[in-house]
Amino acid sequence: MANSTFTDKSIEELCVLAENIIRSYILSKFSINDILDLNVSVDVRLLDDGQLTFDVDVELTLHPKFSRSDVEVVINEAVERCFKELDKRMGSVE
Repeated sequence: MANSTFTDKSIEELCVLAENIIRSYILSKFSINDILDLNVSVDVRLLDDGQLTFDVDVELTLHPKFSRSDVEVVINEAVERCFKELDKRMGSVE
C-alpha cells in the first residue's frame, strides 16, 4: 500500500499490532498448555514508491495430540486476520 506519511514509529506500531493480532488469535484457539513453542516475526520494508510490504513468519508447535493440519489452518487464519487489520489501519492513514 502506498503512503508517504509512514514514520518509523507508525511502521513499528504496525509490526507490533500484527504480532499481537497473530498471538491473540492463536491463543484464542489453543490452550496455553497445548502450545509448546510459538514464535512470530514481522518484517516490513518501505519501498521507493512508498509502499509497505510485510513478511510474516509464524512458527507454532503444539502438543502431539494436534495434527499438522490443525496448526496450518490456525496459522493461516491468524495471518489472514492480521493482514485484514493492517489493510484497514493503513487505509485509515491515507
